[in-house]
Amino acid sequence: MKRLCLTVSAFLLLTSFQANNEKYSPLLGTRLRCEYQTNPLGVDVVEPRLSWVLESADTSARGVRQTAYQIAVASSIENLNADHADAWDSGKIASDRTIELAYAGKPLQSKRPYYWKVRVWDENGRPSKWSDTSFWSMGLLKKSEWDAKWISDPTAVTTPESEAEAIRGVNSGYRSLLAPSADHEKWVAVDLGQAQAIDAVRLFPAYPYDWQPGGPAYCFPVRFKIELANRADFSDAAVAVDRTEDDVVPPLMNAPAPIYRFARTQARYVRLVVTRLYAENELFSGFALAEMQVLADGQNVALGKTVTALDSIEGPGWSKANLVDGITSPIRSREVKQPTAMFRKSFALDGEIRRATAYATARGLYELHINGSRVGDQVLAPEWTDYTKRIQYQAYDVTSLVRRGDNAIGAYLAAGWYSGHMGLMPFRRTYGPVPEFLMRLDVEYTDGRTQSIVTDETWKRATESHRIRGHIRRRDVRRAQGANGLGYSEIR
Repeated sequence: MKRLCLTVSAFLLLTSFQANNEKYSPLLGTRLRCEYQTNPLGVDVVEPRLSWVLESADTSARGVRQTAYQIAVASSIENLNADHADAWDSGKIASDRTIELAYAGKPLQSKRPYYWKVRVWDENGRPSKWSDTSFWSMGLLKKSEWDAKWISDPTAVTTPESEAEAIRGVNSGYRSLLAPSADHEKWVAVDLGQAQAIDAVRLFPAYPYDWQPGGPAYCFPVRFKIELANRADFSDAAVAVDRTEDDVVPPLMNAPAPIYRFARTQARYVRLVVTRLYAENELFSGFALAEMQVLADGQNVALGKTVTALDSIEGPGWSKANLVDGITSPIRSREVKQPTAMFRKSFALDGEIRRATAYATARGLYELHINGSRVGDQVLAPEWTDYTKRIQYQAYDVTSLVRRGDNAIGAYLAAGWYSGHMGLMPFRRTYGPVPEFLMRLDVEYTDGRTQSIVTDETWKRATESHRIRGHIRRRDVRRAQGANGLGYSEIR
C-alpha cells in the first residue's frame, strides 16, 4: 500500500511538472537591444527603439512563431522584478514584430537608467517566460543640462608661421576642380610659344600628400585625347592621340611615366581633353597630373611655357603653372606636430557611491582618464562629424573608477579633424582654430544625494614641459606621464 502511494505521488508530481511546462511556450525573447545596442549608455532618442531575437528551447519544433508580445519597462530593477512596469507596460500586442518597437510610455528623463524585459506568445497562444532583464540609460536630452563650459589651451597649437613654412614650396602638380560626375569633360592646354615639330606627350602621374607607396596614380585621366593646333582657339585642331574608347589603366607609383607617341607634327598648341574623369567617390570627380611634357626628338619643349585650363585648383601644392615646371615628383609638406593639450581636475567625494556616469565630447579628439585609469576603449573619440551642425558625445559608466575621498580626472585633447588635417590635405583649421573639450561627471550617492563635476575655468592645463605632441595622420593621442600629477597651471 505504501509503495502504491509513493507511485501515485510521483506520477502526480511528474504530471504537474509537465502541465506547468506546457503552460509556457518554448519560444523566448533573447538578445534584447535598445537602439541596436546591448545595454547602451547615454541614449538621446526620446522614443528609443527596442528589439529582440526569438529562440526556441525545443530545437526540434517547426513552424514556431511569435503572434504577440508584451514589453515591460521600469525605472528600477526592483520594480521590474516585482512586475511593476512604472515607465511603460505595453500590454499584450498582437504582432509578430521583433525589431524597432518604439518606446511608448511615460516621458523619459535625462540621465536616468531604465530596465526592461519582454515576453511573447506563440502560434498556440501560449505565453513565454519573461526574458532576462536588459537596460539602457538616457543621455543629456537638452543642451542646457550639460551645465559645463568648453575648455581649451590656446597655447597648445601650431602657429600660422610654422604651418606656412611647412607648406612653402609644396608642389603636387596640376589638379582640376571637382565635378559632380565622371562624365564632365575638362581640358588643359600648353602654348609652346611657336610652332615646333613634336612627336610625343608624356604624362607624369600625381602622387600628392602621403599617397600610398606602390599604389595607382592619384586621379589619372580615365579617358582622354590629345589635340594639336596652330590656332589658340583650336579651330584647326587635329587629334594626335585618342584614348576615349576604353579606360586607361592608371600607372603605378614609381613606374615610368607613360609616353603617347604620334607622327611628327608642326604645332604650337597642345591640349589634353579628358572625356572621363577619375571618380574620387560618388560625389566628386576630377583629374590630376604632376607634369605634362611635350617632346620633340626626346626633348621637352613645354618647360616653363604658358598653361591654360578649363579650371584649376590654385592652392597649397596645386597650380596649372606646376604642369610645366619640370618637377615630376611631389614636393611634400614638412610635418608640423600639433601639441596635445592636457587637462586635470581634482575633486573629493564624501559618501558611498551608488553610480557614476561621465559624459564627454570634444571639438577635436580626446582621451579621458580617472584616477590613472583610461575611461572607455574608444579611439579618436568623438569621431568626425560636421562640427558646424552636430557633435557626438560619449557616456561612460565610471562607478568602478571613482572612490570615496580624493579623485582626479585627466584629459588629453588633440586637434583631430576639427583644427587639424582633414583627410590628406596639407592645411589645417577646417572648422576652428583651437580644439576644445567638454565633460560632465554625475555621481549618485546611496543616500540619494548627487554631485556633479563639470569642465570650467577651475581645471588645470599642462605646462609646456609636460606636453606631448600628436598627429592625426600618423599616430593616436599618446599617453604621457603626469596626466594626474604635477606640471599643471590654472586655465586662464
